[in-house]
This record gives sequence, structure tokens and C-alpha cells, in this order.
Amino acid sequence: MVISDDSGFVIYGFISAILHEIGHILAMVYFRKNIKKIEFGFANIDLLMEEKNLNCNSFETVVIFLSGSLLNFLISILFKILYSIFGFAVFDVIFYQNLFLGIINLLPIYSLDGECLFRKFLENNFSDILNEIKKAINTDCYCISPEDLVAALNRWSLNKTVTNRKKNGACIACGKPITSGRIACDIHINIS
Repeated sequence: MVISDDSGFVIYGFISAILHEIGHILAMVYFRKNIKKIEFGFANIDLLMEEKNLNCNSFETVVIFLSGSLLNFLISILFKILYSIFGFAVFDVIFYQNLFLGIINLLPIYSLDGECLFRKFLENNFSDILNEIKKAINTDCYCISPEDLVAALNRWSLNKTVTNRKKNGACIACGKPITSGRIACDIHINIS
């Protein structure tokens, strides 16, 4: 197994990943969240919080997920300054690795910090749509075919339309005003 090449790219990359996770750990400690365990995988490191700590408010969650990339950005700035002063190539390598790691982790790709932030954003702002999608595909995962997504969005849109029309005293089928106590106009009474 290769630990390092002549430039130290692999070992510095591993150190950058560890520092990224330390950024998350610092934020968790700041918000008094207990870390259940740390898992090291082939291409990632996962921090798992205890179940009781998963109920973070939105601000805490955002800070915890952003803190790893933020630390990478701060380290990259530090090493860019060191490179400009001393000119050592290793400082430039560390600058680019931390910059790259910080940016990549913010992308909304499965298992990255950006995906977790994006999922939290969707759950906070579009939970009713997500629930329809989950029902359409009968799973807790957000992986969905375009056809299932369109069907779920149509069902969500129809449910919203029917609910709004009921509230506003309109026919649930066509939206025409109706008398109170009814949900459909004379034309659509049989389909309701």
C-alpha cells in the first residue's frame, strides 16, 4: 500500500482529511454534542453522534457540517501565505489539497457534508414534497427515477390544490366558487 509518494501528496491528503474531521469535532464539542464513534473508511472518515444529540437546531447543524470545510479553507489560506513567504513546494501542495477538500465536501453528493446540508435544507423547507416522494418510491432514500418524481410532485400538487380549494370554498375539481358545506360544484359532484 502506498503511504506517500516523493511529493508527499498522499500523506498530506490524509492529514488534511483528519484536520477536516477535527473541524467537525471542534464544532460538536462547542455545541456539547457527544461523539459516538469515528469510522475510518477507504475514502472517508465518518463521525457519528449519539442518537440523543441528533436533534440539533438548524443553526447548530449547519455550523457542524460547515466547520470541516471552514477549517480546510483556513488551513489553505495559512499555507498559501507560508508558500508566498518561504516558497517551499510542500506548502503549495497542502494549500491546494485543503482548498480542494473544502470545496469538494460542500458539493451535494451522497455522503459528503454538502449532501447533508442539502438534505437538511430540503427537510426544513420541502418536507411535504419529500414525504410524497418517499411514499411514491416506498423508501426513506431520496434516490428516485424521473417518472416517480413527476408522479410524486403531481400528487403533492393535487393535494395542495384540493386543500386550498376546500379552504377557499371552491370546487375541488375546477375551482369554481361553491356554497358552503359542499366540496364540488354541480358538474363535479359525482366525482368527489
